[in-house]
Amino acid sequence: MMSEALETGCVLSGRYAIERQIGQGGMATVYRAADLRQDRHVAVKVLNPELAAVMGVQRFIAEIRITGHLVHPNIISVHDSGEWSGLPYFVMPYVDGESLEHRIARERRLTVADALRIARQVADALAYAHDKGVIHRDIKPGNILLHAGHAVVADFGIARAIERATDEQRTASGVAIGTRDYMPPEQEANDPDLDARADIYSLGCVLFEMLTGLTPNAARRWHQLPPDKALRRLRRDVRPDAAAVILRAIELEPDDRFASAHDFAGAIETARPRPGSRRKLPVVLAALAVVCATVGWAIWKYRGSQQPERGVDANLVAVAPFYVASSDPEVRAWKDHLALIVQQRLDGAGTLRALSPSVATHAWPAVSDRASALMLGRRTGAGLVTFGTLLETGSHAFRTNVEIFDVAQNTMVDEIQAAVADPELDVDQLLAQLSDSLSHHLLERLGLHRRVGAVARGAFGCSSSSWPAVRAYLRGEQFYRRTMWDSATAAYRDAIAIDSTCALAYRRVAIALAWESSDDDSLVLAYKLRAGANKRGLAPRDSLLVTADSITAVVHTLFNDSASAPLYWKHAHRLFATLEEAARRYPGDPEIWYALGDARYHFGWGPASTTPSAILAAFDSAIALDPGFGPSYIHPIEMGFALSGDTLAMRYAHAYLATKPTGVNAEGATLVTRLVEDTGLSQAKVQRVLDSASTDAILAARLLLDLRRDSLQSAVILSQVVAQREGLDSSAAPGHCGDVRYNLARRLARRGRLGEARCAMAGRTVSRLFAELALAGGVRSDSAARQFEHWLSTDRSYLAFALPWWSERRDTLSIARSLRDARALLRGPRATSTWHRAAYDSNAALAYLALERHEDSALERFLRLPDTLCLGCFDLDRLKTAQLLASTGRLREARDIAEEWRGPWVMPSDVLFALELGRVTEQLGDREASIAAYRVVIESWAGADDVLQPVVSEARDAIRRLTGDVARGKPLAAGNISSSHPR
Repeated sequence: MMSEALETGCVLSGRYAIERQIGQGGMATVYRAADLRQDRHVAVKVLNPELAAVMGVQRFIAEIRITGHLVHPNIISVHDSGEWSGLPYFVMPYVDGESLEHRIARERRLTVADALRIARQVADALAYAHDKGVIHRDIKPGNILLHAGHAVVADFGIARAIERATDEQRTASGVAIGTRDYMPPEQEANDPDLDARADIYSLGCVLFEMLTGLTPNAARRWHQLPPDKALRRLRRDVRPDAAAVILRAIELEPDDRFASAHDFAGAIETARPRPGSRRKLPVVLAALAVVCATVGWAIWKYRGSQQPERGVDANLVAVAPFYVASSDPEVRAWKDHLALIVQQRLDGAGTLRALSPSVATHAWPAVSDRASALMLGRRTGAGLVTFGTLLETGSHAFRTNVEIFDVAQNTMVDEIQAAVADPELDVDQLLAQLSDSLSHHLLERLGLHRRVGAVARGAFGCSSSSWPAVRAYLRGEQFYRRTMWDSATAAYRDAIAIDSTCALAYRRVAIALAWESSDDDSLVLAYKLRAGANKRGLAPRDSLLVTADSITAVVHTLFNDSASAPLYWKHAHRLFATLEEAARRYPGDPEIWYALGDARYHFGWGPASTTPSAILAAFDSAIALDPGFGPSYIHPIEMGFALSGDTLAMRYAHAYLATKPTGVNAEGATLVTRLVEDTGLSQAKVQRVLDSASTDAILAARLLLDLRRDSLQSAVILSQVVAQREGLDSSAAPGHCGDVRYNLARRLARRGRLGEARCAMAGRTVSRLFAELALAGGVRSDSAARQFEHWLSTDRSYLAFALPWWSERRDTLSIARSLRDARALLRGPRATSTWHRAAYDSNAALAYLALERHEDSALERFLRLPDTLCLGCFDLDRLKTAQLLASTGRLREARDIAEEWRGPWVMPSDVLFALELGRVTEQLGDREASIAAYRVVIESWAGADDVLQPVVSEARDAIRRLTGDVARGKPLAAGNISSSHPR
């Protein structure tokens, strides 16, 4: 028997390796097989022995080859045919989808719209084949396959080949080839002059069954009803015009049917319910005019039903990932590529704005039906969604079916088909042609529903539109989505070598290099600026992103030039305005939300301040839209530690690792999860884990752990390991300080280990960290006084950080001297770094003097400090401003300052801000926020030096007070908590 002979591993013609049986019918057994030559899956149909015994095998093979030239979007063509052990077989593309037969069995009755749409697609296939002289002869639900809702016809010409090959035996036996319930009378009678009208009859029966769950013959047998009465009784929602089309197709006399499949297809199209159609509106309005005193109410109701859904932008189009029916990896990659190219072509066409909802589209299931299109539209805010199927219809032949879905109306508004075939072109060239054709047709059809203008631009910002450049770019995209940065960079550079104007290739190189080095690497900045210089002709969405990246490059460049501080903050504000506008225009675009989150993380401090919650919210939006893009999780791991602790951070870490990233960040995240979650690790085991990790992985892990508040003080341990590996700790003797280890010092100071931090700094005393250590009590008063006096005389770079220390000691003489020296410098050249710092220092000194003199103007002076004149000189003054606001009852303003993000640099003042936030939120009556802030203090400084323990005690007492009030059910009135406020 065949089932015994064709086991897994059997190879037909040395090419088709059988994998498993997937179906069996009266004529053939179907197997899934691997095409060893083309590296793809195929379907192999082997005719059953009983049929093969009465037919001429070679004649069958010759006949089946005649039908192999059929190439149509709704036809599954025959790849190959042959003989195995006396049994003929033929090979078709393997389609991973259900048959119409299975769908009818599952749903019993389809909607009228779906049934007519499927019938129209099959009729189109029949019309094409009939024009080529091929009649199917066995149209039935089992031979109609559904791919993402699109119909494709299988076994075209197979019945004809069998009929020709068994002509004598069949004539002698009087047996007709076909399936009785779908067979027209003339086919049952073995009419030798069978024509296209036989297929029309069969399709009419299929359409009847899609609507009623029965074939016309079954309706007659089981219900004793002729087709017209059965259709009226079983489907009352079928309009008379549609019913007339169906009944004409299944007329018993061929002359009474449609003359051609073209006519049948046109009649179906006319009868199809059009989305948004209001055919009966005049009648309805007339009736309402009689019933009601006026038609005004009716018109208002009608218009109301046409209003877009709230939150959905009618001019925003989401281009969904395509469903690709192919086992060829090269073809499957076009699931992503096709969406990218179509999105780029549609964006900016008239009023249209288009987005592809994913950076990592390979992680998304294809949108294949109305329900998933509706979900995608609502999630992205898009009023229109395009989705479709890409099918390999033969050797060097492809076709795509695309539908346009109106989210507000919850209905399909149009569909497009495009096909391409050329044996001289490779897969990528064919699919590039297909994408161009598809984009053109989409713009045409969208123009019927929206105002669409002409678009003339090169692919992906390459002015030459060179296909080799585009091919290289798309190859880079495959690597980019998998965070394979080296391979992505190489591919994008190939695109640039072919066409030096490819703005998006420059942009992608910059991003990939940044993940391998740093955001401010000079090469990264150069590539971002080159992208900006070549952005002319880009789609609007891409132009916004390239503009944002070029601004980012400028901001990074200016960061190291204190003379350009005002320009730095001007560009930082421009960066946020650009990305916020992009998010407004494309609310469902994950890459834009990722860019906004990244900008907030790096630049959302000081005059451009945001909050950790706002940073996390942008990344969360990117993740919700595209959970497969790994980089979106990295900064949220840090924010998770800062805002909520280990549980939230680990949730992001595991989600990141689930994307299977590669590179140093992946190694760092893996190390972090082990250090955080393996609570049984002893100190010795921790050391062994770190010994086996690379220095780069430890550095990446340290950044992720910087804001973690743990008793192990992981970030400090990692800093110590790095310092030892770099040869910066020449002795382990108690009290010994090696060379300057500033990064280790910052992390020690952030955790309240002020003495160790001071030691790690060695002789580096001209720094902000020295001033913070002094303010926190980590430097002896006489040493701090001498150092600040030295700053006054020689180096004013960090003098603003000395002002709070002098203020705490009421040293108005030093503050006044600072003011006098600053004013002297203001008489020098303007717009230099010295002049900017002197301008800030003079205003800050006046504010502190007003505070010490108890002047009413003190708070307003602090609020008006010109913080755009410097980079970071204002942080400690912001803390003093928050304290002053709180002391005057302006609690919400104080809270806003205390909650600000101060950048990704850990400093001991971060904990002082948390303390102030706890005090303010306690006074505001926000117990949850207050307890969380006080816990930051306790957990950060749990092992702090003795000088900081009073602060820790204050936080502990506050939590006891707050939790005690909660336990007693006592309300906390605003303003009833005493707090230490400044003078």
